[in-house]
Amino acid sequence: LHGSSGCGKTEFVMQLARQTDVPIYQLNMASIRSKWIGDTEKIASDAFRAYMNACREKKQIGILLMNEADGLLGKRIVVEKGNDLHANQIQNTFLQLLEEFNGVLIATTNFPQNIDSAFKRRFLFWHKMKKPSEKQTNEFLIDAIKKKGIPRELATIIPSHGLTLAQMNKAIQQYNELKDYCSLEQISQLICMDFNENNQKRIGFAV
Repeated sequence: LHGSSGCGKTEFVMQLARQTDVPIYQLNMASIRSKWIGDTEKIASDAFRAYMNACREKKQIGILLMNEADGLLGKRIVVEKGNDLHANQIQNTFLQLLEEFNGVLIATTNFPQNIDSAFKRRFLFWHKMKKPSEKQTNEFLIDAIKKKGIPRELATIIPSHGLTLAQMNKAIQQYNELKDYCSLEQISQLICMDFNENNQKRIGFAV
């Protein structure tokens, strides 16, 4: 799954696991990467082995979720120094693990162009997660009005700025924090400023 930050990649996997009633196991870059030579390969192998053992014990195939996949499955580089060789060894380990993998692996990334082509060939499906449609946005906001007590006036302002679901959730949280101290107009201005500032920070990066 690839797409801009906050478009619902991880949440999609969580909902999929809930609806199919299967366990989910997370594999994150922070828990795998090590500064010590050989450790990353060992940790990765142990993580994949633990997933398969858990599936066997529960007699049910779960979902192995790999967030920030570009950090683990990045492009191999031309070897010019020892660190380059080590980096490629890590990639080769992951290639072997994926080749032998017998389960359900879902990877998420904001930067699919950074993933090595050898890894791309090993994924059966690639799906781009887009920002919510107008219909999805309206459904989300109607639910928010009912459950989170946001005013209808704010609900009409939020979708006009093309926010992701994560950004809309943040906007609702901002409103709830400020509603006792600021007017609706002031809160809306702050939300717009925050959104525009975050967009400017993404200049130069693929979304």
